[in-house]
Amino acid sequence: MTSPLYKKASSKLIVKNKAAPLEGFGRYPETRTVEEHIKYGTINLDKPRGPTSHEVV
Repeated sequence: MTSPLYKKASSKLIVKNKAAPLEGFGRYPETRTVEEHIKYGTINLDKPRGPTSHEVV
């Protein structure tokens, strides 16, 4: 299942070469497990003014 946000972002991409990824060099985001997203992902935090990032997290 592909998320609507991924579909929206991928519709703006310019593809120069449509080749299948080599085995062992990653996966498509929609095929990753939750554990892989947590292990390899990042969190973009839009924190309020004032407290430091350590206090927010």
